Amino acid sequence: MTNSHPDADLFPHATGFAAQMVEEHSKEEPVKLYAGWFCPFVQRVLLILLEKNIPFQYIEVNPYHKPASLLKLNPRAPWALRIWVFDYFKGGLHIEELGDMRDRWEKWVDAIEERKSIQMSLSETKYYLPIYQRRGYEIISDLRGSLSRSLKNK
Repeated sequence: MTNSHPDADLFPHATGFAAQMVEEHSKEEPVKLYAGWFCPFVQRVLLILLEKNIPFQYIEVNPYHKPASLLKLNPRAPWALRIWVFDYFKGGLHIEELGDMRDRWEKWVDAIEERKSIQMSLSETKYYLPIYQRRGYEIISDLRGSLSRSLKNK
């Protein structure tokens, strides 16, 4: 990965409650979590650590600008609460059309959103938007290119 990757220059650190969590977990611990605030895969691990109250040190890292300390450890290195992405970019999932299932869905999402581990692992929505928007444009561009190539070959 190079600095030309579109995510190389994302907002540099966690914000909101997630920033408080980073501060609370910044002291030296045997378990270290190298994490980019925007990565849903890292969030999975982070949630387990928080839910199980496992002591850990959170080390903020943009994976496209890996520090020497991370590279020394790993030189070959390389969704329910983000459902709002579908509402924002795709007009929603039309869950309201599910009747009684809608109430069950809302109850589940409300319960999840109340979890401290969830609140402490999410940054502010405004910093996620450019990431998801860029992904959407990339997908559209890829599809447009595939269509164009297939039409040329006919």
